[in-house]
Amino acid sequence: MTSKIVEVLAKILESLNKDLSLDEIGKKLSKSKEFDDKTLNAAFALLYDKLIHRRTEKLFLKETKSIRHLSQEEIDVLGTDNYNYLLHLYNLGLIDSDHLERILYQITLFPELKVSKTEINWIVILSLTESNSNLLPGSRILLNSSDTVN
Repeated sequence: MTSKIVEVLAKILESLNKDLSLDEIGKKLSKSKEFDDKTLNAAFALLYDKLIHRRTEKLFLKETKSIRHLSQEEIDVLGTDNYNYLLHLYNLGLIDSDHLERILYQITLFPELKVSKTEINWIVILSLTESNSNLLPGSRILLNSSDTVN
């Protein structure tokens, strides 16, 4: 389920770029049955938490608009498809330049030379939900799937 959350987030952000409302996107994804309800709910919860966090962060920090270009050697290790996928996530706003750097560092720690899209999705979701990313207290991300909310 967790690796699918990144795919759901990417679809949500693509739809937002097409000027669809979050309600329309939610209905469209629910009807498509491509993802289960738990995955959709987790993705929307993460999106809302990140949106709220970024809005409050923008009040205090100046955002950088630059991105480091990878060397050809880094692209070769990452793979062209994976590089394009990461740039796509960056352009959609799902990851920022700091997340991209952390993801690239994590990929260098892999023993194999080629990394799959599933492994990249895991790294992306972990970078989005890491404990020092200042998630808001009471965030649904901090709950286990077996927890209940009264």
